[in-house]
Amino acid sequence: MSTQTRLFEDLGFDSTTALELLMRLEDDFGFHADPETLAQHHFETIGSLTDYVLEQAGV
Repeated sequence: MSTQTRLFEDLGFDSTTALELLMRLEDDFGFHADPETLAQHHFETIGSLTDYVLEQAGV
């Protein structure tokens, strides 16, 4: 697994799995995902989701 691993194609995510992961990340890292900034491309790869989480967490 790497930052280029695709969440849907490689890991078999569906929309429910992606939402559950995002909620877990919000709880674990103490940030709130802003629906105004959240887009499908944030869920393309592990790296794109990581970048979004770090941006939202202010890191």
